[in-house]
Amino acid sequence: MMRISSFIKKPFAFLWLPLLLLMPYLIFAIRGGMPQYLPTYLVVIYPLLAFLTWFLMRPSSRNFFEQKNRLIIVIGTACFFIAALKFGYALNPGAQAPEAFNFHHELIDVMHGGFFTHPTELRTEFAIHFSPVLFLLVPFFKLFPHPIIIFAVGSFMMSLAIPAAWRFLKIKWSPSSAALLAFGIALYPSLLSLHRDFSPVRFAPLAIILLLTAYREKRIFLFCLSITFCWMVKETLLLAVIMMGVIALFERRNFRWVIFPSLIGAGLFILTNNFLLPWFAHTPQMTSTIASQFGYWGRTATQVLVGFANDPVSVFKALFRLNNLAYLFKLCHPVLFLLPFGSPIILAALPEFLVNTMAGYNPSLIDPTRPGPWTSLVGHYSATIGTIVWLSATEFFAPKKNDGSLNEKENEEWYRAVILFLAVLSSVIYPTNAESL
Repeated sequence: MMRISSFIKKPFAFLWLPLLLLMPYLIFAIRGGMPQYLPTYLVVIYPLLAFLTWFLMRPSSRNFFEQKNRLIIVIGTACFFIAALKFGYALNPGAQAPEAFNFHHELIDVMHGGFFTHPTELRTEFAIHFSPVLFLLVPFFKLFPHPIIIFAVGSFMMSLAIPAAWRFLKIKWSPSSAALLAFGIALYPSLLSLHRDFSPVRFAPLAIILLLTAYREKRIFLFCLSITFCWMVKETLLLAVIMMGVIALFERRNFRWVIFPSLIGAGLFILTNNFLLPWFAHTPQMTSTIASQFGYWGRTATQVLVGFANDPVSVFKALFRLNNLAYLFKLCHPVLFLLPFGSPIILAALPEFLVNTMAGYNPSLIDPTRPGPWTSLVGHYSATIGTIVWLSATEFFAPKKNDGSLNEKENEEWYRAVILFLAVLSSVIYPTNAESL
């Protein structure tokens, strides 16, 4: 079998780059609504990819990553934070984006003695989603009550995902290759789009990375802290926690790794949706936000599950819509399409993927072919999925321990890292337009 290092060094190495860039055409053709700016994007991004291919293949570049990988992570993370903050605040100097507007006014409400009252729904945010991480913003907002605070804290937490990803990647990759791939998490489309607005989900990439790192390193204390962190970010992250038990079963881990996350995740999820959210809403019959997205099948989580069982045909129709196929392509393009399915940790993304592809299905009220916000890479609905997809792909694509000289192994690993990094960079078109995607 030809090594990747043998292929990419051949004269036709640059010819495979257009294949990455042509995929948006296929995906837009499937979904419809080709943006007018797509050809211009391709003209601009191809020279960038070609230049980076040439630059990263230089021995001096690789040597620099080998010798200065820690420095690269520190400086790169700082630069990313500054760029993300300037970009996000430039788009929202007055916090006019929908979510930023809501959370800004909720913090103002806290300053006046309220409890995160939603400006349009006129009830506490904790009756909609359980996100105690919002309390982290309060002391900073008290010191400087300005919209830039929510973007600064959000961008900082997103930036911390880079060194956290580096830590996770070093389990399978060398520090130099891991340093390059760590920036891929920041460029993944569904995470890149988070900077256009603010949401507690900006904390999610860091929480998920810490969860998977603790699982891979078998550090039970960090694993418990990560589960708590996921719960504090948003109750939907507990779906990934539950699936950690399934992953452990698949990998034949010790039984405590199978039972513990599944029971704790399910218990916290039920506690939050059946007790905490209704308590904050002062309406015992209130349904969770997740359940309300499945009104076609029922009003509560239990009714929805019964509805799935009683009407499997509608479940099939909801899942296998053309828009969902385009959504799957968009998620997998940054990781060369098939890579994430080679690692069991992709199972952690399955519940939220099913939620996003089935949410809003009600053919009597809404055209099933119309794309909803859940399958757009704009916004926060796919941030957790994107984090897991990227980490799963990098784990699977890491070179296996095989025969060969040390130099050959190092070359192969570096070339694999470069290809995966270029793949994610080629997909940055997706977070630019919600409705046409």
